[in-house]
Amino acid sequence: MTVKLKKKICSKCEVVKAASKFYKTWRIRSGLSSACKECQNAQKKKWRAANWDKEYEAHKRYRKKHPEQRLAESKRYREKYREIINEKARLKARVKARAKRAEAKKAEAKKRRATNK
Repeated sequence: MTVKLKKKICSKCEVVKAASKFYKTWRIRSGLSSACKECQNAQKKKWRAANWDKEYEAHKRYRKKHPEQRLAESKRYREKYREIINEKARLKARVKARAKRAEAKKAEAKKRRATNK
């Protein structure tokens, strides 16, 4: 049986906050976690910074175990941000072309200097 609360005290920061500021959980009678979202996110961020290698390995295992999901996520992302991705690709191509022209110009100048000597 879950109890409907409108406000709750965070066990970490000890501040009274609205129930919407807590994650839902089935483990606790109130149906809300003991720490607020803000405190839990700070704790998760700290843990990830200290255990980045474990986090990386977990992501690696997930990607290996669920290749079709990863493919679907990538496809959705590309469809959603198609214009931005294309614009970045065009910009990258322009920068690459400029660099190539500059390199060719330098090579041509070097060649001319060699022939003028």
